[in-house]
Amino acid sequence: MLDSSFRFTTLQRWLVALPLLLLAAYVAYDMHALYQQEELWGYRPLFLLLSVWVAIVFMTDGLFSKQPDRWLLHGAAALSGSLLAFGFPPLPFFVLLFVGWVPLLWVEYRISARQERSRVWSFLPFAFSAMVIWNVGATYWVANTAFVAGVVANFLNALFMCVPLLLYYKTRRVVSVNLGYASLLGYWMTFELLHYNWEISWPWLTLGNGFATVPSLVQWYEYTGVFGGTAWVLTANLFAFYLLRDYAGLTARQRGSRLLTIGGILLVPMVGSYIAYLAYDPDTGREIEVVATQPDFEPHFRKFTMSNTERDRALLGLATPQMTAETDYVLFPETTFSRVDMSDPGSNTTVRRYQGWLADYPDARLLTGVNAHRILDKNEMLTPNVREQSGPNGTTIYYERYNAAIQIAADREKEIPTYRKSKLVPGPEILPYKSWLFFLEPLVDKLGGTMAGLGTQDEPTVMRSGDGYGVAPIICYESVYGAHVARYVRRGAQVLFVVTNDGWWGDTAGYRQHQAYSRLRAIETRRAVVRSANMGRSCFINARGDVLQEGAYGEAVALRGKVSLNANETFYTSYGDLLGRIGLFLAGLLFLNMIVRSRLAAAER
Repeated sequence: MLDSSFRFTTLQRWLVALPLLLLAAYVAYDMHALYQQEELWGYRPLFLLLSVWVAIVFMTDGLFSKQPDRWLLHGAAALSGSLLAFGFPPLPFFVLLFVGWVPLLWVEYRISARQERSRVWSFLPFAFSAMVIWNVGATYWVANTAFVAGVVANFLNALFMCVPLLLYYKTRRVVSVNLGYASLLGYWMTFELLHYNWEISWPWLTLGNGFATVPSLVQWYEYTGVFGGTAWVLTANLFAFYLLRDYAGLTARQRGSRLLTIGGILLVPMVGSYIAYLAYDPDTGREIEVVATQPDFEPHFRKFTMSNTERDRALLGLATPQMTAETDYVLFPETTFSRVDMSDPGSNTTVRRYQGWLADYPDARLLTGVNAHRILDKNEMLTPNVREQSGPNGTTIYYERYNAAIQIAADREKEIPTYRKSKLVPGPEILPYKSWLFFLEPLVDKLGGTMAGLGTQDEPTVMRSGDGYGVAPIICYESVYGAHVARYVRRGAQVLFVVTNDGWWGDTAGYRQHQAYSRLRAIETRRAVVRSANMGRSCFINARGDVLQEGAYGEAVALRGKVSLNANETFYTSYGDLLGRIGLFLAGLLFLNMIVRSRLAAAER
């Protein structure tokens, strides 16, 4: 075991850091070579980012922390980050989430215990290190989409995560012991709720998402949503930490009592959920037949350069053999068609071509993702997402671009329903708070982006079948947002369709996590989910979160299956992230309590 007074000499630190930096340089060179050969990076960003981070920790020893036992603290923080990363999907070690916070809580306790006055920044280096390791370990694959944006996402999110941890550190010093530890739940759930609702939105690592691969254990998400999972994880960690903290001073009976409490915290929700899982019948409603395509168009180098003829040959070659007279819907992935005018989608030649194809299946509907645009009318108010280009006779044309979905029927006289993606990915699709960050425009332009971003719509659109039931056209990243998906259901959606393009991340954990999160949406809303992924994993999921059939990564396939409709609303569908809002309320009370007590203590000194 590492002694608390252990120190690395300067030579030892550099002997560790230099090989790590050389490894990072080699991986970076390999990634560059693969990019030149138009090949994906896979897991390489994980090794690159982790080796650079560990090297930074060694090279900056003593610069950001003067704690006498800082290497012991760094080791504990790294353990926390690793446990949380290994506890997330698609790895099967979800039980690690129930102890993943314990080492970091011990770090905070040790630092806090030795200081008479609250120095909140003393905890920051260790909290940040733990959060970096968690973020990189679980979402390294974001760098496969765009390397710089992926690095920023991982490290910036780790910094955001430190805010609730520092508030917890400060609050625990000035309020009662129990309230201090309970503040971690309030602050963390407030952070997660904020991450669902601001422009720098990245709720991927919401703690409740960690159970996405074991839906039989979280059937109660139909009442709580993922915030129930967050509260479960943090409560278990706090009680496990109480046991560790007091272990030496407890009698055997007291230890047994605390272990029994921890066992109840873990097992009661699991057992109750499994009973509900066995009792729930997901196939009681009317069934519809759906065909979900997975064309396997590699997005970095192939999808957006292939001809329309090549695209149509591949899509129709997959879908047509699966179509029957009973097919109700066929799904194509995100951004399958391009240059669709949202003011008149029927004018698009590709749309008309597929209307002709559907003439053989007059009862079917095609729901597909599209790259779209709309030219603003002369007197229309300009939006924050407007773009401009020169028109005839020196005029200026103002327009918006969209990541959208449309529904096509064989009858060309029918109006084509449209939906503009509401939840945009920070960076590629929206520059957060661009009115404040206007000075970044040269950098954004250099990286091939635009300050304008994509246009959105405020409320989701529920599309209707020929028989009148509602379907939810959920585009990619939106499927991570439980409350957003619930809005579709409240508007009448009886089945959830997710069109996505998970090939940006390569054959990594990314597409597996994204698919797994749809299983949670199924439980929260008790709706079947059908995913059509360009690459990644198309699949059918029933209303209790079971994956019924799925395509494999790298496979061009069309899946045909039947799913049940459901018109009933769950508690979560009706009330959304109620637990998150309760956490926000408690955090506000605790924060005010902390401020008042801090001021009174300062006045007494």
